[in-house]
Amino acid sequence: MAIEHYRRRGWDEIRTLGKPYDLVCTKVTGEEKHVEVKGTTGAGGDVNYTPNEIQHFRACPYGADLVVVRDIRVDRTALPHVTSGGELLHIENYEAPPEDLKATGWTGRVTGWL
Repeated sequence: MAIEHYRRRGWDEIRTLGKPYDLVCTKVTGEEKHVEVKGTTGAGGDVNYTPNEIQHFRACPYGADLVVVRDIRVDRTALPHVTSGGELLHIENYEAPPEDLKATGWTGRVTGWL
């Protein structure tokens, strides 16, 4: 769904990566855009990010977009599972502002092992 969205917006080549972001979109003019895609069967109001994703949103020289697809239906009777539906929200040049983020865990050093 996200790839088709960017094709409709005029991007000539769209490659999937996976890390540190999901899509690289380029135009013949040399323009480049990085895209993080999040999908959920829920309402899409909250999604999880890795620390690397947040860092990339904030430092990407090309501008990193966020695409969230919500309300995805999953047919678990089929193997492999089949997805359908969904509604796409596209936020251009997302910078992961602090007011949009909340801590959900911590990683700490265990003294004595290092």
